Amino acid sequence: MCRCGCRFHGLNRRQFLASCAACALAASPARALAAEGGAGGAPAKAKVRLVFTHIPPAKPTWPNVGYDYDGRKKDLTEKLTQACPNIEFLPATAQDRNQAKKLLEDDKSVDGYLVYLLGLWTSAPQTIAATGRPTLFVDDLYGGSGEFLVAFASARRHGQKVEGVSSSRFDDVAAAARCFEIL
Repeated sequence: MCRCGCRFHGLNRRQFLASCAACALAASPARALAAEGGAGGAPAKAKVRLVFTHIPPAKPTWPNVGYDYDGRKKDLTEKLTQACPNIEFLPATAQDRNQAKKLLEDDKSVDGYLVYLLGLWTSAPQTIAATGRPTLFVDDLYGGSGEFLVAFASARRHGQKVEGVSSSRFDDVAAAARCFEIL
């Protein structure tokens, strides 16, 4: 428990993943029953907007000017799709707050957001977190670290439905992303 008395602010990554696993286990019978009544017997996949954030590659930023964001996005999308077969990822890019707002206006049927911070200082993560939908911030190690720290801390202070992962192990990202399966 944290100083404010809320039981959520003191939650660490291991506790978050354990909670997600418990929720997934509890939701499994409900998803199985839903699948039996569905067409073809396959459960509906959770729809998650996969938002990559970074400024244009021609601008000076971290990791470097001219960084191949498109290649990195393609690689991460493929890895997430393979690691999370029960989630339908809907990739998009937001390079600033206005692009994030436009994206949100068009999103009426997504279950949550996975915001992959590839580069710095877009203000898109804060805009997405304010929706109130389940959101996972992922720091592409060293690429979005500064904005990840600021945006995640702000979201937590405001009690938004946001968790975060900053890890050199992609398996940690995949494990956290699989929590969307219960939606």
